[in-house]
Amino acid sequence: MPHGGARPGAGRKKGFDALRQHERLREMFVKAQDEMVDAQIAAAKGLKYLVARDKKGGKFKHLTEAEAKAILNGQDTERYIVEEWEKPPSTRAFADLINRVLGKATEFVDASVSGKLEIAWRE
Repeated sequence: MPHGGARPGAGRKKGFDALRQHERLREMFVKAQDEMVDAQIAAAKGLKYLVARDKKGGKFKHLTEAEAKAILNGQDTERYIVEEWEKPPSTRAFADLINRVLGKATEFVDASVSGKLEIAWRE
């Protein structure tokens, strides 16, 4: 294409149905919305999680509950629990939740002007 034009294979594929795709995404969202809201509430409150360190490589890893139990029960001897780390509360997540649940607060701007309006042309 030395002088422009459509690229071969560009654009939506034939048979793409935007309405069907939108409906599919909506169904996926509805199924996962409780988990997403729980995650956003947790982020707004702040998160705590256990961290383990690998004995050989020294790498840190965030633990799931099952992994933490395995280490504490002695089933996992390759890692040891270091400490509980904390992610501070997210004010952005909190503000987003409030805006979605209660509605975004309106911001008023006072635009009252007094005096006379004068329009002049410059030469």
